Amino acid sequence: MSFTDPFGCGPGSPCREILNQISTYNIPKYYPTANDYLSCFTEEQIPCSAITHCISGGTGGSVTPILIVSNSTYISNPVKNSKYIGNKNTGFSGGGWDITARSTMRVSNQNCGVPLPHSINSSVSNAINVCGNLYVAGNATTSTVIITVSVFECSESLDATIVDLNSTTLSCDSGTNECWSIDVDSGDSALTECTTHLLISIQVTSDVVPTSIKSSYKATIEKVS
Repeated sequence: MSFTDPFGCGPGSPCREILNQISTYNIPKYYPTANDYLSCFTEEQIPCSAITHCISGGTGGSVTPILIVSNSTYISNPVKNSKYIGNKNTGFSGGGWDITARSTMRVSNQNCGVPLPHSINSSVSNAINVCGNLYVAGNATTSTVIITVSVFECSESLDATIVDLNSTTLSCDSGTNECWSIDVDSGDSALTECTTHLLISIQVTSDVVPTSIKSSYKATIEKVS
């Protein structure tokens, strides 16, 4: 197959850079292997629309992983059993987390959730992966910290029900960093692009509570069906 000057993708065209990436690089995060994408094309002369169609998942599925969010935050003087989910003004990003979750998500706090960039079918195993690190300080002995991945549906006027999907429990000594990862199933109901919001919470459940928590995490869609 020749990629010298495919139809519609000559020098200076919008698709030429995409073509160069496909034929030159192997970036695992976006291109599992270059050959997987090249195999989409069966013609010597490839129109721009075919390239766009192939790498966007138009051949029958979406290219994963799909990044949902990448974030860093901190919690000052956390309170035992409080599930911290975001900042009063900036939501999931841009400030220390000082909002705690109840069984429902208040309309005014829905900016603590991250709208999904793509729909996921119901009952998909390991549909989402969330991973990151957690640093604690100021605790005299080991503290128990639970990180939970949840979802809720965006609502215009009513509090939304929070549905927990999975969690991990960490044992944290002062001045140490814990690396963690959670694989999440999609649950009984489909998760819908834009209207379903992903929610991360951090909660200390032990009697010994640190004075400071710092964390960064990323969430990606791994499978949509």
